Amino acid sequence: MTGDTLGTSLLPESLMLPAVGFGIFGLIVIETGRKRRARYLGAQETVHLRVEMTESSRRLFVLSAVSAFAGAGVVRFLVGEAVGIPLLTGIVGGTLIGLFIVDTRYIDLFVLDRGLIVVPNRRFGVIVLP
Repeated sequence: MTGDTLGTSLLPESLMLPAVGFGIFGLIVIETGRKRRARYLGAQETVHLRVEMTESSRRLFVLSAVSAFAGAGVVRFLVGEAVGIPLLTGIVGGTLIGLFIVDTRYIDLFVLDRGLIVVPNRRFGVIVLP
């Protein structure tokens, strides 16, 4: 790629919607698999220790804002649009609203024979560490 990429899309217009749909479908499949694996390990193995933690609000804000900016930046880059102040303001404002409306700071940790299960008290984000 040479030259200025702003104003030109990396994907043709006819492939943009299927690519976004395929990406969303892939994320759903990955998250479903992670939850099933965590549920399977939790049912099959002995839980040696359960710890309830509270995540730092500042850390959660930074992680949420950075992930939102990365996702929006990739989509903007693929579409060929610039990342500007309105997008940054929207990401920061949306992240703040989301953190104040939905309290997702509580995390449960389960220590098993074969690893650690991290379960945030929100819909997504179950992690199994070997």
